[in-house]
Amino acid sequence: MLIPQAYAAPITNPAPFADLGAVVTAIVPAIFGVGGLLTFSFLMLGGIKYVTAGGDDKAVQEAKKMLTNAIIGLAILISSFWIMNILEAVFNYNFI
Repeated sequence: MLIPQAYAAPITNPAPFADLGAVVTAIVPAIFGVGGLLTFSFLMLGGIKYVTAGGDDKAVQEAKKMLTNAIIGLAILISSFWIMNILEAVFNYNFI
């Protein structure tokens, strides 16, 4: 035999996730965590700006706008969590 026989290992999936659902299941809790942390941070920052405005109307309006936007973001985060729970119930798949 002039050419030696080659042996190869079977090729396996190098990705740690089997399908797209597994990727979504891994990413969604992190997104909710980051969203909650950002919401808390913006609420705190808006509150600090509001307290330290010192009667400056422009600073007070800016702080109120920041607080309003943080509350809107919190509402979006909570509603998306509810939507994910509804999708879990409808499709019988655990996203979170």
